[in-house]
Amino acid sequence: MMDNGERAAVSGASRGEKSDTGGRARENTSREATTTDSADMDPVRRALEKAQAENARLREHSHALAVRLSAIETSTSWRMMVRLHRVIWWVIGLFRRIAALGSGARRLIRRMLSFGPAPIDADLLETCMIPSWDEDCGTWVLKLDKARLKALRRTKEKAVEATAPYVIKPVVAADPAIKRPLVMHVIANVYVGGSTQLIIDLLENLADRYDQEVVTAALWRGGRHQGMVVHHMPAPLDVEALSALLARKKPSVVHIHYWGLTDEPWYRAALSAIEHIPCKVVENINTPIAPYIHERVDHYIYVSDYVRRHFGAGADRPEKSSVIHPGIDLSRFDKPIDAAKTADAIGMVYRLETDKLREDSIQLFIEIARRRPRTKIYIIGGGSLFHSYVEQTKAAGVRQNFHFTGYVPYGSLPDWYGKFAIFVAPVWQESFGQVTVFAMNKKLAVGGYKVGALPEILGYDDTFGIDTVSAAQKIIALLDDPVRRQALGERNRTRAQVAFGVQAMTARYGEIYDRLLAE
Repeated sequence: MMDNGERAAVSGASRGEKSDTGGRARENTSREATTTDSADMDPVRRALEKAQAENARLREHSHALAVRLSAIETSTSWRMMVRLHRVIWWVIGLFRRIAALGSGARRLIRRMLSFGPAPIDADLLETCMIPSWDEDCGTWVLKLDKARLKALRRTKEKAVEATAPYVIKPVVAADPAIKRPLVMHVIANVYVGGSTQLIIDLLENLADRYDQEVVTAALWRGGRHQGMVVHHMPAPLDVEALSALLARKKPSVVHIHYWGLTDEPWYRAALSAIEHIPCKVVENINTPIAPYIHERVDHYIYVSDYVRRHFGAGADRPEKSSVIHPGIDLSRFDKPIDAAKTADAIGMVYRLETDKLREDSIQLFIEIARRRPRTKIYIIGGGSLFHSYVEQTKAAGVRQNFHFTGYVPYGSLPDWYGKFAIFVAPVWQESFGQVTVFAMNKKLAVGGYKVGALPEILGYDDTFGIDTVSAAQKIIALLDDPVRRQALGERNRTRAQVAFGVQAMTARYGEIYDRLLAE
């Protein structure tokens, strides 16, 4: 029999054994669980590693493909360029030969290569919309001029190309056996306009006394002017090239037609090229701007007394300056208008550019159309303001009153002037305004804004306003007073005949050339 101590010892030992056994059991269980978890994770780990390896392989493969593709493209492009090299240069040469042709030949080639009707420029399409009076509605309505639309589609002309270049026709043919002094005209561009027209007049009327050629920075996009010898020297001007040309040509007179503004650097370079050339230098100031004063200039010519008085300081001494108003060929604008057919029509003839017009210049005509809806309005000319003017008439609800012609050939101007009774000058500045003289010789009344040389041209200013409303009121008053309108037309024609003939104008230029060469 065990005593209490022994039982306690046995009991403690027993508890110790049980405790050890329980610990070992828990440890075995934990090891088994860990082994089980590790066994479960191995497939996932292996799958992940396999996916990463495959992704790396695909990246390497993609890079290799990109490198190979780049090599193929480079090789293909090179082979194509080698094969096409001769063809490309042949095409370039062909285009250069076509560019050297006249505008008529280029249009013929375009027609030969055309297939079907050509799309029409939206602004050019506006020139096909003609106002027609609807007696039933008592208003103007726009009708499509199908014949013009068909012609435009056939020729594929752009607006600027619709204006043919000038054709020079000498009044007296030059005798090739006689050696004449050379006048070299220098002008920033030979676009259709007043300054180019002055050169044309000199070429035609002084052909028997002077040989004449032209240096210009920009050619007319509608084609080269026929009969004009042109040396194209674009901006920035190569001073050495112009000096070499002048040294070779040996002009007796260099006649600069100056208007400054953005072309001033080109003119400045031209004067640098002339500096050491032994010739006389004449400078025409054709716009309301200060002349380019230079010690090489022998004589300054202003197109109006207004320009000399307001802008000629420093170059206005009587012995070194003159005023010669531009002249016109009176015979071209000789046929008077039909007063009955033109009684309710007014018009303007300008390049639609900001040198003389502003974007809101059309508002004068819009105001007249609003106040007098019976009025038909001709806007003759094209340019950067064309689209804006059309849109403004639409916004004002008076588009049906307007006939926008776009650019028109110079030879057709007399017919266009014959369609309206009042010539309107909505300009913000005017050095002379040859288009106004055309109207005067056609017996048209003249209205517009009281600016620049316009009062000097007409000899009166009571038909001009100082703002849109007053100018519109004066023009409407003339439309409603045929007797006064006719009297003004007669007065204008008389003044044009006496003061603005092209022969008298070119004779004065000839006198200045002669006098300078005699010094």
